[in-house]
Amino acid sequence: MQDYFEESEFILEQVQFKYSGKRYKARGVMSWNPEAGFHVEAPLDLQSLPDAEEVGFGRFKIISKKDTTSIKLFLSDGRRAIAPSIPLIDRYDVISENRLSINFSRAIFLTKYPYSPAGLFHSNCETDMVVRPSLKP
Repeated sequence: MQDYFEESEFILEQVQFKYSGKRYKARGVMSWNPEAGFHVEAPLDLQSLPDAEEVGFGRFKIISKKDTTSIKLFLSDGRRAIAPSIPLIDRYDVISENRLSINFSRAIFLTKYPYSPAGLFHSNCETDMVVRPSLKP
């Protein structure tokens, strides 16, 4: 991200996530607003939609680790990002509307370091962790 204090929009070549034991892929758009955080809007590919398990909507449930997933984001400029530990519960939009529309407060942007002069690849990644201002200590 160039400027954390400016609104931005990114084209997503691919969005990947797991929900209800199934893997989903889509293309979409991610927007950043410093006040509200991130928002992803991605219509799911109807040809690759898996059959969903029976999902009960509107039930009371305490969120556990198995109810969270990391959303992998592949930006059109070649960068990648991960939205870690996103709770996916009662996602009517995914199951019935074949789309993902979600807000989240943080993402980790990954950039690979270039090759070293000796030809060895550095496996470290440069990361920018973006946290919505209201979540800072």
